[in-house]
Amino acid sequence: MWLELRFPIRGKHEFVEELGIKEARIRLTRSRSISRLLRIGRNRDLLPHLETHLKVFGDLAQIAPELISGRRSVKRRIVPHGPEERLALVLILAILPQTLPRKRALCVLSLIDLALPAFVGPSGGTESDQRREREGHSRGNCTVSPVASSTRLGDTEIQPTPPLGPCAFVRIPPIIRFPVKLPMPFMIHFVRRSIGKIASILQKCFKRAALKLYPMRAHSLMFETVLYLRHLFQFLEVHKRLPIRPNTLFNDFLFQLKASSELGSPLRTFITDKELAKIYVERKLGAGTTSATLCVLRTPEEVETYLPATYPVVIKPTHSCGRIVLVFSESDYHKAQTQIKDWLNEDYFLGGFEKNYAKLEKKIIVEKYIDDTFAIEGSVHCRSGEPKIISLIDRKTKERQSFDTNKSALGVSLGFPLKEFEPKDWGFLNSLLKSSRILSGEFSYIRVDFYTDGERVLFGELTNLPAGGNGLFSPAGGEKKFSEVFFNSWQK
Repeated sequence: MWLELRFPIRGKHEFVEELGIKEARIRLTRSRSISRLLRIGRNRDLLPHLETHLKVFGDLAQIAPELISGRRSVKRRIVPHGPEERLALVLILAILPQTLPRKRALCVLSLIDLALPAFVGPSGGTESDQRREREGHSRGNCTVSPVASSTRLGDTEIQPTPPLGPCAFVRIPPIIRFPVKLPMPFMIHFVRRSIGKIASILQKCFKRAALKLYPMRAHSLMFETVLYLRHLFQFLEVHKRLPIRPNTLFNDFLFQLKASSELGSPLRTFITDKELAKIYVERKLGAGTTSATLCVLRTPEEVETYLPATYPVVIKPTHSCGRIVLVFSESDYHKAQTQIKDWLNEDYFLGGFEKNYAKLEKKIIVEKYIDDTFAIEGSVHCRSGEPKIISLIDRKTKERQSFDTNKSALGVSLGFPLKEFEPKDWGFLNSLLKSSRILSGEFSYIRVDFYTDGERVLFGELTNLPAGGNGLFSPAGGEKKFSEVFFNSWQK
């Protein structure tokens, strides 16, 4: 990302007093770089080297807070082929004048251009590449006469720096005492909000592009690239970070699945259909392990003429998610008919672009209501056929808690506020774990949804991407604890 800056300087002995962002845009390096990034590897993976590039950006992003704080050393970081690729990164560390009480507020602008490449030394300041600087002077590339400079911080003047050529960077003094206390929490909040807003704009742009390309049946590589960028910026908008740790953080792991071709595989598409998912479960576990299906409606006319024989019933689309109607009487059904018919016109794939929802048949399933004796609903997060984490919800009070397979509470909740509770009886656990292993055996990840009365277990849906792969944890920071259990137990 390239931020173009314009600012006035009041005098030659004063530091920058005003700083404004003129424009924010994505800067593509050159066509050769794009062709290297946007290609399909021999294993048919899209963007095969993207993880490496994201790792570099993740390392570089760590420089900013360390330069702001100035309380610890910054490790050297370098992109060795920066001159060839013209990869540039500007780290802007600014304190807005309006936020400080003094008239002459300090603004700090630190620029690191990797085109040299530049270094960040242990002192926290930038260091020029001395070898390249000497080569530039020896070849006569330096055309601007050296200048000396000095700065003033409030009422304190810093001694002038030695004359520098245009090939060198100004060395930031290792220790600078500021006349006022810098509002660090505000700065961090400002940077995070800026990242979120820019990512939000970009993901909406790529979503609009995907919506235009989808009905045109555009070339698959073009469409897949646009989808990937939309998912990437949506992740950045929600989590304020790049998904570069798929082996240590749960949401990064789900992003890898969401962006891969696996999500659109025939098996995952099959179990996404709620009618077919029940068929899959009963093939694996036997009849009677899911709630009874009363009817499947495929047209608006069928919705008009159908009337449930018993009540209550649960009605939901088989090709969507999060849509459900509980019908307790004939009048309830007539009131819900308009909404139910609207579901038949909905393409859920165009909402979140989850590949497993693409081109599903549009149907309405009517199921028998699972009675309240099954007081607990829950889900089992499984990785490569092994249950990792069990999330439980009290259907009446909506209290919720997550546990490991040893029944230890984690104190976290995904997607909803945490309301801690313990089930009265764990008699269902062994059969639940056994059935979950059978159902998840063919998937790198799957969430098995179920209901239990403490002994018996009825299975509901099989979920590919909880919360669309962008769920937030409660409390804040709960993802770390959740991820530790999800990944570490798998390694044992």
